[in-house]
Amino acid sequence: MNSAYFNYPTCLPNIPNDLLQSFDEINAQHRLAEGTKKDPRWAENPTWPISIHDVRPDLNDWINSVFVPLLGVRVATHYMIIRQSEIHNIHRDAARIMSFNYIIHAGGDVVTRMFDDDKNLVDSCSIEERRWCQLRVDGFHDIQFNTYTGPRFSVIVTTPKSIDYIKLD
Repeated sequence: MNSAYFNYPTCLPNIPNDLLQSFDEINAQHRLAEGTKKDPRWAENPTWPISIHDVRPDLNDWINSVFVPLLGVRVATHYMIIRQSEIHNIHRDAARIMSFNYIIHAGGDVVTRMFDDDKNLVDSCSIEERRWCQLRVDGFHDIQFNTYTGPRFSVIVTTPKSIDYIKLD
């Protein structure tokens, strides 16, 4: 599915399985303090349902070897874990315009939804596992779990905000 909000760029190869860590390996790592200005519960709180974790250097190097030729800049790469189904409220990402997500495990039947400025639903998509999806995240969006089967975890690639939305083929 390709739209104004979602894009599956065919120019991005799948991440080699040997570069990905398991949920238990990711979850055991130190949680980053990303987002602590908005909500201090993100950092080092084992009960907070969203956590951000560093990726290993070999995955970070591989990701940048793919993205730098396409975008002309290095990108930030992390793992994100979402442990509950009812916490992802409608929001805008303040620090980025676009994101590239590689869902390792969806955690159930999950829909990513996009909204206009009045928070009316304008588009939605169930992002496929183990395939890159480019998303516009400077507008209102959320995720909705229709069913929850366990933690959702993914690789998230963040581009500098100085890069406007560029739809990759």
